[in-house]
Amino acid sequence: MLPYLVQTAHHITDQFLRDWQSQPYRWDYELDVQIELTSRLSAFCRLIGQDTVAGHYPDLWACEITYHAEEPDDWDSEKLTYLSKQGQVQYGCWITMLRSIAPSGMGITWDQELRNERIWLCKAQLPATA
Repeated sequence: MLPYLVQTAHHITDQFLRDWQSQPYRWDYELDVQIELTSRLSAFCRLIGQDTVAGHYPDLWACEITYHAEEPDDWDSEKLTYLSKQGQVQYGCWITMLRSIAPSGMGITWDQELRNERIWLCKAQLPATA
């Protein structure tokens, strides 16, 4: 079972992706996505009194984002796997966000990385039209 803060980070990330689906042009660049997600996660941490990290290593959770890349490479996934194996990150996720329409379904899929059970992969697209 994932630690509470990791579960919450995944829930906040998932909610952000749903918001992005409803307004895909609100965040034009990967940096905009990073700032928005960091802001949401920071707000939650402040609310529960976990707003500062004073030299606690390894990091509990890290997230890599690939935005608008039609054919993303595996660099982000490899980096997270490396950081995990080195003990620098305990959990992570790699999000690939595309402004294309999903072939079917809601357009957000989460899968557990096969090489490392502590890293999750997420692909976010716009929901399929009915």
